[in-house]
Amino acid sequence: MEKKLQALSFGRKAEQAAQKFLIDKGYLFLAANWRYYKSEIDLIFEHQKTLVIVEVKARSESFLISPLDAVDAKKMKMLVLGANGYLETHKLDLPIRFDVVTVVGENPENQTIEHTQEAFHPFF
Repeated sequence: MEKKLQALSFGRKAEQAAQKFLIDKGYLFLAANWRYYKSEIDLIFEHQKTLVIVEVKARSESFLISPLDAVDAKKMKMLVLGANGYLETHKLDLPIRFDVVTVVGENPENQTIEHTQEAFHPFF
């Protein structure tokens, strides 16, 4: 149980680091941990008149499998569902982009943060 709480805490801290990183790049923050049915979107921003759906992937250290590869087809489908729900709920008419932010490292002074724009294109 304690390990699960530590992982959740690490994940939330990574999301906060990603949020700050994107705000510093000029993104307008809209929501965090937004839920729609079974879908949860880590972060939602608007940037250059585009709704940006962000999946945050965190690792305490580098692995052979990149955090970016952890976004599988099922997760992509859930993100698309959530993005469409967000547009519908908020009555928005914007193009959608799906990004992934990877945060590697637990110590904020030594973290590596990478932002991959258009990490995938929905084909569902």
